[in-house]
Amino acid sequence: MALLAALGGPALGATAPGATDAPASPGPASDGTTAGSTAAVSVETLRPDVYMLTASGIDVALETGPEGGIVVDPGPAQDAPALIAAITRLSHSPVHFVIDTSADADLAGGSAGVAAAGTSLVESGGLILVPRGVTDVGRFATIVAREAVLQRLAAQPDLPAQALPSATFSRSQFNFYLNGQAIEVIAMPPAHSDSDAVVLFRRSDVVVTGAIFDPTRFPVIDTARGGSVQGELEALDRLINTLVITPTPVVTGEPGTLVVPMRGPVCQQADLVNYRDMVATVRMRVETLVHAHRNLVQIEAADVTQGYDRRFGALAGTEGTRQFVEAVYRDVTAERRGRGLEAEP
Repeated sequence: MALLAALGGPALGATAPGATDAPASPGPASDGTTAGSTAAVSVETLRPDVYMLTASGIDVALETGPEGGIVVDPGPAQDAPALIAAITRLSHSPVHFVIDTSADADLAGGSAGVAAAGTSLVESGGLILVPRGVTDVGRFATIVAREAVLQRLAAQPDLPAQALPSATFSRSQFNFYLNGQAIEVIAMPPAHSDSDAVVLFRRSDVVVTGAIFDPTRFPVIDTARGGSVQGELEALDRLINTLVITPTPVVTGEPGTLVVPMRGPVCQQADLVNYRDMVATVRMRVETLVHAHRNLVQIEAADVTQGYDRRFGALAGTEGTRQFVEAVYRDVTAERRGRGLEAEP
């Protein structure tokens, strides 16, 4: 079956004008890592008070100011020492908030180490759920996350007590104010999982997407944890339509809202649009084949990711592509069953 040609458009990873790269860790060893750590940390300045730190390929957002620091998605646990060293160099104030956009170890694994290196500003008000084994809440930075993240992490018996979120929410978003700007932690539709969130630094105009947007590969849809391709599309639509803005007229040369993805360079709205269109196109191709009574094996053989493999399948490999196609197939067949159509082939 003939497939649609790859969509055109601006390349992913358009870097904001004026952004710079610099080594982040003080006292680097000969191999470029920080003593006691497993990774070098690169730093990119997005705004005067917002940085994107990258370790082991994972992008971490840091907002700094006189009232303290905020870290979003501190990455894997083994990279926490290098990340803390980088933060210490960039900010003279302690970290007061760590925000987890999901329970994935690649994003939230370093929360315990980073929180232990910070201090909490929140001492009362009914928001704090004291982690097991923690007797002094003020010793650690406050970890903010959706309630579903706490539930998933609390089910892991070997997790350090300070790694558990201490300020959780089940409403549509969690807002607070620090360093002269509003910080919005926004619950998203079940995309990668049912606990996804994004973070908006309103004055700085920077959005951190977590696992919802990773321009280096096809989406990872964790169906076992409630993720769905339809939720991925809805989450991307919300980012594009309400949170990430491109200046008009474009000739102003301003970058608009800057987007920190899970991996890869800083992005802009056009990158989200291209990514969303890719997901929608692959879903449409799979849906067409399902309507023609093709099964999963036949759909995989039809190369429904044609035109996108080099761009999104190179790093994760054929297994990552296969898992994405299977997630799309399961999503489409579940929707058909929900509408009372025939069962999957």
